Order: sequence, then C-alpha cells, then structure tokens
Amino acid sequence: MVWMVLSEKEMDRLCVLRQVKDRQLTQAEAGQRLELTSRQIRRLLKKVEHGGFHGIKRRKVGGNRNFPADFKAQIMEVV
Repeated sequence: MVWMVLSEKEMDRLCVLRQVKDRQLTQAEAGQRLELTSRQIRRLLKKVEHGGFHGIKRRKVGGNRNFPADFKAQIMEVV
C-alpha cells in the first residue's frame, strides 16, 4: 500500500473536482472556487482520470542543471 500526504489545497481541489465529476458543479463554478480557469479545471480532471488522486499531487520538476546523486559523488571524488 502506498501512503501519500496531500496538502489542504490539494484536498480542496480533489473535493471540488469530484463534485464536477458528479455533475454537482460546473467547470466554471469549480474554477471560481479554486481561482483557476475552466481550462485548468479540464486539465486537472484529465490528470485525475488517468492518475487518480496522484494526478493532484504537485510534482517537483528538476531543472536542466539537476544531476543524479551518483554522478555528483563521482565528480566530488575527482575534485
């Protein structure tokens, strides 16, 4: 079993997106509640559809200067 911690903001998003999916809210209403555009709501709905609640979780993206730890260790040995 995988444990995942969601922030309060992510939990709010998940609840509102479930209401949209259950047709209790429109995409425009959900966008107003979450302060997002209806296009962003559609993107989030697609992420949740494909990845479940993992689609809501913010992913940390490394920059173009992000190297693997073993590569950094090799460089430090040389230096």
